[in-house]
Amino acid sequence: MIKKGNKTKKGFTLIEMIIVIAVMAIIGAIAIPNLSAVKDNVAQKADNESCATIERTTKMVLADKDLSKSTAKYNVTFNNGAVSVSGANDKGDGNVASELQKCLADIKEPQADGKKGFVISIENSKVTVNTTT
Repeated sequence: MIKKGNKTKKGFTLIEMIIVIAVMAIIGAIAIPNLSAVKDNVAQKADNESCATIERTTKMVLADKDLSKSTAKYNVTFNNGAVSVSGANDKGDGNVASELQKCLADIKEPQADGKKGFVISIENSKVTVNTTT
């Protein structure tokens, strides 16, 4: 005599699969906006670090050239990854821009959307660096 054993079905039902997909869609709808906010925050922090690096480098160049008391404005722009520095100071020393360009060769372009470069403002030994649009 052959006994019929209880056959157990293995696997997921269609309803279980639909519920799992719905839960994953809800989690995705919540997570994706948060990821874009995190990306924007990281880009802003990277730009702030670049500004701090440019500020320290500018102070070093001014101290080296003995121009710490000068007033100046320099524009740092990027063209296909190459850094270009333009501007002049009130002492008439045009070498500062070229020296800054050499020292800032490894600076990356601003990461935040809409930002194109940096502006270095020097007023009586106070160096301020901001991003430009």
